[in-house]
Amino acid sequence: MGLIEGVGKAKVFGKGNYLPGNFLGTLRVVKTLVTKSRKTGGMVFIAEHEVIESNLPDEWPAGKKASYAVKLGTDTTGANLRSWSLPVLGLSADSTELDDELDDLINGAVAEGSEDDNDFIDRLVNIETVMVKTRAGNDFTRHDWSVAS
Repeated sequence: MGLIEGVGKAKVFGKGNYLPGNFLGTLRVVKTLVTKSRKTGGMVFIAEHEVIESNLPDEWPAGKKASYAVKLGTDTTGANLRSWSLPVLGLSADSTELDDELDDLINGAVAEGSEDDNDFIDRLVNIETVMVKTRAGNDFTRHDWSVAS
């Protein structure tokens, strides 16, 4: 036994484990952050999850980490963050209950030192992903979030 152990099987950070286009399951939020994208240089909101239940138990067993990333500053940023955050908070994505507070809740969740005061951590959310084609003909994984029962 040496001073450093576990490097051979360590997961490399910064790449994310993104769900495939045929996933159906329940996730638990474990971390939220905003970081700079290595690929584009733009800012990205990232929610890290732990798989609780999955329709693909061999590839996505309970306990495996799953990432969800939203590029900030685009026309779809607000809609993507809303469709994730409201179901995590136990509301449907079309709910207006938190309209005045949602920006502050998300900003608070990604603020430095917010780990102990994050409204999203340890909450469950259901997810179904579907592979669709963009107008340009590229593959895109659509995420349909819903309230976990």
